[in-house]
Amino acid sequence: LLYSIKELNIQTILIWPNIDAGADGVSQAIRRFRENNSKAKLHAYKNFEPEEYIPLLDNTVCAIGNSSSFIRDASFLGTPVVLIGSRQDGRERSDAVIRVEPKKSEIIQKVQIQLDHGKYKKSSLYGQEGASEKIVEQIKNLTKYTQKRFVSR
Repeated sequence: LLYSIKELNIQTILIWPNIDAGADGVSQAIRRFRENNSKAKLHAYKNFEPEEYIPLLDNTVCAIGNSSSFIRDASFLGTPVVLIGSRQDGRERSDAVIRVEPKKSEIIQKVQIQLDHGKYKKSSLYGQEGASEKIVEQIKNLTKYTQKRFVSR
């Protein structure tokens, strides 16, 4: 992934891996890459708050990696995705998501396809805009529950 991004020579925001199995090895590889490729257009961040992350993802020209957020959130926003590896296999994906094996040439090819394509139509596969407001209205309109009382005759 990192060498694909280097070859593509694109501005990149990297979010450090979470604490899944294997994360230590991935973190070490990122550190080594950064030490040996200081001119790469790579900016790494530990995490983002949701109010920062969603606009960032919405303005991303192509999300690359294996995050479930790229299947759910990026698809909802119409952000093009190159999904690497089998981690998310079995999850339904929108048209905005192209899955590739973790091979440099394949990643580069699919990223270029996504960059050429640009933004996709927003997908409602994992949610609809305004859903929370509709849910609140439904809850407000529920008949108030009343406890039945036992009457002895």
